Amino acid sequence: MGRCRRPGPRPRARATAALATAVLALVAGCTVGVRPDPADRPTSGAARPAAGAATTTGGPVARGNTVASRAFTLVRVQQGGRIRPVSAGAMPLALRRTGDAADQAVNLVLVFPLLEAPPRCVRQVELWLRLLRFDQQFRYQDPQLGAYPSQLVSLASVHPVSRVGFETLLDNRPSGSGERARDGSWMRFDITELYRTWAEGGPFPSQERTIRPGTPLVVDVRATDFGQPLFEARVAPVRGDRSAAPQLRWTARDC
Repeated sequence: MGRCRRPGPRPRARATAALATAVLALVAGCTVGVRPDPADRPTSGAARPAAGAATTTGGPVARGNTVASRAFTLVRVQQGGRIRPVSAGAMPLALRRTGDAADQAVNLVLVFPLLEAPPRCVRQVELWLRLLRFDQQFRYQDPQLGAYPSQLVSLASVHPVSRVGFETLLDNRPSGSGERARDGSWMRFDITELYRTWAEGGPFPSQERTIRPGTPLVVDVRATDFGQPLFEARVAPVRGDRSAAPQLRWTARDC
């Protein structure tokens, strides 16, 4: 078989010359190497996982799990409530009736380090909670749970607050709605927009509130309202088995 030579393209007809080159090469029985377009190549500066994340990469997309660094319970009534750190053991999450017939909500407030990927490169962020127990008032109707941006940014500092007033959220949107897995073992919340808005420092849409860029993510998981079926849940703690701890499962593109 003779050696294949690629005819030079004419300046005014590059597309035609490229097609002709391919045809001539196929007729002659040789292989033509196609040079990829520069736009299809991965760019430098691929998204890196946050410290402590378990990560696998595939091409220009990074995937990882980032475990919560801190956890708190916020016991909330209509007027306000108290907040306490959770260091060990199963963590409560509930909407219950107290002895005086008043509804009481137990929120779970979690602190996560920010991802190293710029917010514009983040494709998806989901909050996953491992359910150790889930008791509900009506079996046919799951309670409505949401994950919201918390106003309690001091929980990520060395001096967290211990009592709060009625208002504990930066905004009620963006938020993520809770969905239980089929086997009931996990609950997931899509908080992609919540995370991007937070990592960018806001503004949050309702009142244009902002936070200092670089502030660790503080998420408040709670019943969406007091007027729904009561429930009691227990969530796997931050300390102990990292595979069961509250975690962000995320993907980010190379940009």
